[in-house]
Amino acid sequence: MDLIGVIDIEELFLIVHNRLSNAIYIEVYTYMSFFLMFVFLGVLFGYKSEDYLKSKTEVNYSPFLFQTGVVLFFLAIPGILTKYFLQLQVILEKGYLAVFDGSLSQIDYPLITVGSGTLLLFGYCLFLSSKPTKKQFLIITAILLLTQFVNVLKGQRAVFLFPLIFSIWFYHKFYAKSLSKKKLIFSALCVVLFGQIFMVLRTTDEGHIRNLEQKSFMERYVGSFFVGQSVSFFILPYVLHYDLRNDRYPYLLAPLNIHYRSFQNMDRLQRSNTLSDQLTYRIDPNYFHRGVGVGSSIVAVFHDLRHIVAVLVSLIFGFLMARFEIFVKYSRVLLLFAFYFVSSIMMSPRFDMLLFFYDMVVLGVLFILVNAVYRFVQTQKIIPIGIKNGDN
Repeated sequence: MDLIGVIDIEELFLIVHNRLSNAIYIEVYTYMSFFLMFVFLGVLFGYKSEDYLKSKTEVNYSPFLFQTGVVLFFLAIPGILTKYFLQLQVILEKGYLAVFDGSLSQIDYPLITVGSGTLLLFGYCLFLSSKPTKKQFLIITAILLLTQFVNVLKGQRAVFLFPLIFSIWFYHKFYAKSLSKKKLIFSALCVVLFGQIFMVLRTTDEGHIRNLEQKSFMERYVGSFFVGQSVSFFILPYVLHYDLRNDRYPYLLAPLNIHYRSFQNMDRLQRSNTLSDQLTYRIDPNYFHRGVGVGSSIVAVFHDLRHIVAVLVSLIFGFLMARFEIFVKYSRVLLLFAFYFVSSIMMSPRFDMLLFFYDMVVLGVLFILVNAVYRFVQTQKIIPIGIKNGDN
């Protein structure tokens, strides 16, 4: 787009404007080309053994998992809505950065809100693992999207858009007999348009608002979408521009650090090793302390692994995407983690890859416990049938 004059790449930046050298652009374009090529190669390798599935049967419907998931899902709704309402009040008072600067942790939350967000998603994941019918899926997913629409009022588009995109993928994967390209394109345009309208509505900078008002509808809502996504592109160039050297463990593993989930402050900066924190602080410490963050990027995180390792990890990444896409219909475990898997892939251009690692571990433990309870109940039902009073 820069080459054909649609976007002036020199006008785009992360927090502050930096004129990047041609050497950096060449290195980034070269690396991205190899990154994409090996991701696609991994996808092709992953699909090679698809004929093997002819002998496998798809996961069947599980009433027990369906009922358990739905019960947990609805138990969480009162608490999660209460939590969103309290957070929204603080954000309306202090602004969008209250999401990141620790202000939300100062709220005196009632007991009903504790763990409600985790419980909501865990219930939804258990519901998905039951392989629900089309009608069941549409009803429960619509309710989930409604709760997240309330959440999106805080200013974060992703909390609504990612579940929406996931639901579109899930619907086409399990219920649509054929993929309608027109409907898919229409859905994509609706997602983009919603995201852009919401971004415009949440903007409070008067100069930026005046600038938007002077643009046409296409420039304001469509063209600005591509400009907004360029933030992901500039993560790696800025890493190179500021010569950000990682002398600790790989950025890829940062979410495994228990301090990763703390709010953005110096303690997290020193204890964890997130690319977003390190780069934001290098660009401008004042912005970091205000809660501003540049985000992360799978391209920059893999680049941190260096040379042949980065190439191999890209190959494995593509391979695992393809294997998941193939086997998700035949594995209840993959169905259980489908929401987190797909969300991680969608978020990878802007967030850390292992963001949901601990959530998935806890969900896996919950799944094992739920199945253990089910087997125990089934055993108690079966034993009395074959044993009469007085039998040895």
